[in-house]
Amino acid sequence: MNPETQRILLALLQGVASGMLLIAVGYVKKVPLEKFDPKALLLKLPIGAIVGLLAAWQEIPFSEALSWATTIGLVAVVDQTVRAVLRRLWPAAAVAVDISHAVPEKKE
Repeated sequence: MNPETQRILLALLQGVASGMLLIAVGYVKKVPLEKFDPKALLLKLPIGAIVGLLAAWQEIPFSEALSWATTIGLVAVVDQTVRAVLRRLWPAAAVAVDISHAVPEKKE
């Protein structure tokens, strides 16, 4: 493998790792550890990985890549894709991460 290819692959790997780490740290920081939900993290890590890849590819900070990805709708696309894949390939996990669309009943 030539040095340029190695540099690109290393940058992509670094971007994925930083994206996943930042998403995980942000999640843990906002949610008290007693209420930590690893099932919800299952949806957030792929988003961090894709944004990390984008940041490494464009050589921009992760926060800027996340802002750009959110603006163009990439975050929503990745989220829905992960949910669809989980529903198809791993039904038990899909139940854990699905958001109920049921309307709450009114209390009278």
